[in-house]
Amino acid sequence: MASVKLTQEKPLRAFWQNQYRNLLLKPAFKLLRNRGDLPSFWTMPHDTICREILTHGFYERELLTGMVSLVKENGTVLDIGANIGNHTVFFSQHFERVLSFEPVPSNCLILRANLHLNSIKNVTLVEKGLGRKATKLSIYHDDPQNTNNGLIEASDPTVSGLIDVARGDEELQQHGIDGKIVMMKIDVEGAEPDVILGLEQTIKQHRPLIYWEAFTEETVNQSKTILQEYGYEHFYHLSTNKHRKRVLNKLQNAFGKAVYLKPLDECESFDGMNVASPRPLI
Repeated sequence: MASVKLTQEKPLRAFWQNQYRNLLLKPAFKLLRNRGDLPSFWTMPHDTICREILTHGFYERELLTGMVSLVKENGTVLDIGANIGNHTVFFSQHFERVLSFEPVPSNCLILRANLHLNSIKNVTLVEKGLGRKATKLSIYHDDPQNTNNGLIEASDPTVSGLIDVARGDEELQQHGIDGKIVMMKIDVEGAEPDVILGLEQTIKQHRPLIYWEAFTEETVNQSKTILQEYGYEHFYHLSTNKHRKRVLNKLQNAFGKAVYLKPLDECESFDGMNVASPRPLI
């Protein structure tokens, strides 16, 4: 019986796609498989964070190095809003213990895979969000190009698929913190003030170095004001951009990125991590 053609790709388009895969993508991924002492990651090629992990080993690698360099003692680190584990894996290489909080189930699956892939034993993954009170929230995802997800109030608290959110101080009591919490990283898509409010007793007791994400003066000051009430006096911004003009930063970074620590009050833009410290850093 003769074969019958059912479908066919456009010939020119198929040719260029196949050559692109065979001549560029396949050799590139072979090179990326063995990258010295860099960790292995389960990643998704469509995701902006994952693409940087594939090409640089870590997402925001220079920023991570700067964050760790400012911590002068070993102990426990809280990674709040851990996503697929980029920061968690990095922190596990530098600190005694990492408590990693991530409420989105699909991210947790990949995070666990990345821990297993690198035989990491000093990380505890808590599949919950943190906030000022215990509740249940819904996931929202407005950017198909990355795995960052936010949480919003559920319109119907009886629906399935809701995410557990715990008050930070209460949740940490269940995990037996031995020694000192030396650092917190908080990246929770706009809910940073709620996380800080829920960790009031922990922050006052341990006085860790705190990194939080916020990109406008208003949202930066929301968290800063709370931390000032907790007794913090020293605030900075950690960034890979030295200049105010974008074109100058692009030119300088083309020759190799560095990380810079600036007083927070002197910043006009916020593109890295905001820092609260119990001691002067500069």
